[in-house]
Amino acid sequence: KKQLQDEMLRRVDAENRLQTLKEELEFQKNIYSEELRETKRRHET
Repeated sequence: KKQLQDEMLRRVDAENRLQTLKEELEFQKNIYSEELRETKRRHET
């Protein structure tokens, strides 16, 4: 039973880390897109 609990905890922990990484990646992509738009706008004017 203890082993099962440990396994569940590890799994939840891994899923939480994965979710955090996904959110960070999304955040970085948004920043990158914003910078790209800004750069394009500067070149057009």
